[in-house]
Amino acid sequence: MFTLKALVAMCVAASVSPARCGEWVTRSDNLLAGVSQDHAALGVVCDPNDPNGRKFWILFGDPGANWQEGANVEVATRSDKGKLCLGSSSFCVESTNSRGRVLTSTVVKIEEDATGDLWAMGQSRTSFTISAGGYTRTFPAGNLRKAVEPVLHACGYSWALLDNLGENDVKPPPPPLPGKFLLVVTWFTPGQPTSNYQVTFGSLEACQAARLQVIGDAERVKQHKIELGRQTGLPQEMAGMSAPSVSAICAAQ
Repeated sequence: MFTLKALVAMCVAASVSPARCGEWVTRSDNLLAGVSQDHAALGVVCDPNDPNGRKFWILFGDPGANWQEGANVEVATRSDKGKLCLGSSSFCVESTNSRGRVLTSTVVKIEEDATGDLWAMGQSRTSFTISAGGYTRTFPAGNLRKAVEPVLHACGYSWALLDNLGENDVKPPPPPLPGKFLLVVTWFTPGQPTSNYQVTFGSLEACQAARLQVIGDAERVKQHKIELGRQTGLPQEMAGMSAPSVSAICAAQ
């Protein structure tokens, strides 16, 4: 059973040299590549002996999620490039659509149409978002292709194959469902109790916009702390450690 704790541990354990959070790393057996970002995690797994014939799948872990174990959830992956088109065809999508199965309350296994999700991730410039069952996270794409390539090779795939998917391999997302979305924000400040608040929005787009604003605020606070440290002669790493961090999650109500 894949747990969120084990998936997040990939951030360090899969690399020969200590890996930094936010960097994709490849396990030594080339059967798993993953990344940890803001306490969430994402992994691409190769299983040559999968009895269902699915050679690779994706694990998505979110500590703020509360999925129902054993349930199926809709999954959508959106690249920071926006609209993606298949090769020279006119078939374009804003995001890909697949289905995941909940392994635990905080981990989803994406196996149906996982090729489309991974294709969208691989087309991204610096980041992509993945949504599953009302929970959305953003992950970096910087060295994704390099880290995932050995995993694809282990299962008989390659980026060359994924980059040339056909229209039947990538499904557009279903129309957005009406409803309310809750932005759950938790601030972590060294030496102080955590603080949190929730805000309700009428659409996922509005919730995501507010979420990105919160993340941007946290980054600005961190850079301010680093600048103050520089002025007082404090090393950048120590100044950054005193800055607060934030977890911001959009969830469907």
